[in-house]
Amino acid sequence: MSCLVKTTTPFISQEILLEALEKCGYNYEIKNDKIYIPSLHKYRNTYFKFVNGKYILNYDSYNTEISYFLTKLEKSYNNVYEIKLKEEAERLERERLAYIESQKKAIMEKAKAKGYRVMETKKDNKIQLTLVREVR
Repeated sequence: MSCLVKTTTPFISQEILLEALEKCGYNYEIKNDKIYIPSLHKYRNTYFKFVNGKYILNYDSYNTEISYFLTKLEKSYNNVYEIKLKEEAERLERERLAYIESQKKAIMEKAKAKGYRVMETKKDNKIQLTLVREVR
């Protein structure tokens, strides 16, 4: 008998899906393009397969264990996804600050080589560099 189950979370990232499975305490095996979950093989093979840009759970015989598994996995997947988003935002902010610092340093070196003095002021979370040259 077949059963169609839709999840509210699309499992689009293999990395996040595997980490979520680990956090839930499920072992997995990757064979070809499928992620098998051996602990759910009570009836037949249970696996995720990548179809149309997302991982879809393929299993036979719906039972409460599958429902519990999917609920638990969705929560874990969302938690891991949020952590990854925060890490990515932090990485981008570090890169942005490093870029600003390198640009500022390059401008200061170039200005100094041409005989300018650099004055730095901060306005509304922005840095303004003013080049000053004294003519005698």
